[in-house]
Amino acid sequence: MSDRINRLKGRKIFKEVREKGFRAQGSFLRVFFLDSGDARFGITTPRYGGNAVQRNRVKRIMREIYRSKRHFFPEGGAIMFVIRKCTERVEIEPEMIRLSQTVQTKARKIRKPVNQITQNGLP
Repeated sequence: MSDRINRLKGRKIFKEVREKGFRAQGSFLRVFFLDSGDARFGITTPRYGGNAVQRNRVKRIMREIYRSKRHFFPEGGAIMFVIRKCTERVEIEPEMIRLSQTVQTKARKIRKPVNQITQNGLP
């Protein structure tokens, strides 16, 4: 498997994930997940999250966590993390995994009734 991350790019795509996706919030992060087919990953860091050096460091840490623990994250959708506070890797990693699994569970609950309807032959 390649270490290359298929990233979310462009304001329009980030806005779509934010407006139409499932969301969950933790103490350091906010996560949005849009069930869109291909797996994509994005990070946003508002200025109140810290200075540029801190924000970029946290983004590097988060990309590394995503790369190394990809199996914990939802497949087949766009996942976007919004950093609320810059902090250490020790605190970010469990929260990233917990929040991504939370939105994945929400997406499954919504998807399940749709799949059941199509299996029963109803419109």
